[in-house]
Amino acid sequence: MGSEQSTVRRWQRHGHDRWYVSSGERKLGWIDARSGELHPGEDVSVEELRAAAGSHLPGPGVAPELAGPDLPAPRVSIAVPVLPLPVPVTAAQLAPVRDLAEIRPGQAARERADQELRAQRARSRFRSMLARVSDAKTDERAWRVGAAAEEKVGAKLEAKLGSRGWRVLHSIPVGEKGADIDHLLIGPGGVFTINTKSHPGKSITVTKASVRVGGFSTRYLPKARYEAERAARLLTLAAGELVQVRACLVLLTGTLIPQVTYRELPDAVVPLDRTDYVSWFRQRPVALDPSRVERLYEVARKPATWGG
Repeated sequence: MGSEQSTVRRWQRHGHDRWYVSSGERKLGWIDARSGELHPGEDVSVEELRAAAGSHLPGPGVAPELAGPDLPAPRVSIAVPVLPLPVPVTAAQLAPVRDLAEIRPGQAARERADQELRAQRARSRFRSMLARVSDAKTDERAWRVGAAAEEKVGAKLEAKLGSRGWRVLHSIPVGEKGADIDHLLIGPGGVFTINTKSHPGKSITVTKASVRVGGFSTRYLPKARYEAERAARLLTLAAGELVQVRACLVLLTGTLIPQVTYRELPDAVVPLDRTDYVSWFRQRPVALDPSRVERLYEVARKPATWGG
């Protein structure tokens, strides 16, 4: 791979210093600027990442720690400008978190919104400002709206259910590809994954097989099912006991009276809206005693539980 085909971009935040390497639209991986450790992407070998990065690594005075036993000596002494992060990475993934209970509602989505805003401003500050003023439909707006919805739902779950023996975690990073669970609710009524979807001004129709937004079909149901199934598998492995998890969707339309029509309810996913997403959980029959709630909560708040 010729050096002219690859690019290296530096990213510094949360105490991290990394170099992200890409070739065209292909993301090859990243290099820790302090330790020199290579982290190749999916289907990328360490050798390929090293070869692509080698000719771009800055020389002494820019990042001398990159010249170590794991990397060849820099062949070109250039300063690479600090640019927005080129691949999706959430705050929860980047910041070392020992206790997932420390993560705020909507934190991952808010970080992505901030990331998109930085990228927009890097391209054009004027267009970025115009997009925000006009509330144009950009990726930044989509993440911002989603983050606001998660923050609102998360805060209400904590305020209304916390005193009733429920425990809730937010923005749980799962695996290594940027996936996260908006909310995980553990309480007397069982264990639930909650995916928040916000579509201000849109009408939503729920059928047995799909959720349609403004007349367009979505993949919300299969994704919610997969999320709950994955959470059940990981919690079962970590807890050493069978853990059943049920999938829920909270559908928000930004209106006092939800514009959500239920034609037929899905089998494996519970659709809820702003009027019932708290009361529905309150009404669940008792499935877990308090000791088991706390035991599962302790397992769920460990990052290692969600590593796979």
